[in-house]
Amino acid sequence: MTYLIDSDVFITAARGPYAFALCPGFWAWIDNAANRGLVASISDVEDELVGREDELSDWVKARPDFWLKPTSESVAAQQRLYQWAVASDHCNERAKREFQSGADAPLIARAQVDKRIVVTHETATTEQGRIKIPIAAAEVDVRTMSPYAMLRHEGVRFNLAKPDDQQTTLFEEL
Repeated sequence: MTYLIDSDVFITAARGPYAFALCPGFWAWIDNAANRGLVASISDVEDELVGREDELSDWVKARPDFWLKPTSESVAAQQRLYQWAVASDHCNERAKREFQSGADAPLIARAQVDKRIVVTHETATTEQGRIKIPIAAAEVDVRTMSPYAMLRHEGVRFNLAKPDDQQTTLFEEL
């Protein structure tokens, strides 16, 4: 399996359970998995994250090859998602406009074209205020999963290390 990661995964990780100073193993695993072609994200997600001017923004900027550019196939798939959103009767006009201006449709479209799984914290709720990634992804047969499910599926374990213990591996894959 290969994965495309949504911006909410990076934001939640950096602000909480996988903060850079607290769990460097998470970020080391992302880098390692990216080098093996297992994980990536898209340039639209990059754009959402670099404007933050924080530690996460610095991390994003240091990885220019992590962020996939649109392809003609992904742009066409994205247009089909926009058409689906406009025709949808389960969301309001504001939700449709937000879907057309954000990174969710390009992320789902790229996952569809590349046959990847979208990793997100979003769940399949049908609240009127937003078109959620799992709802839109299901329309085009794209799988979604939480970052925790991805880490479990990949057998990732984060190891504790003393700050002066340079020999300890920050993560392992079972």
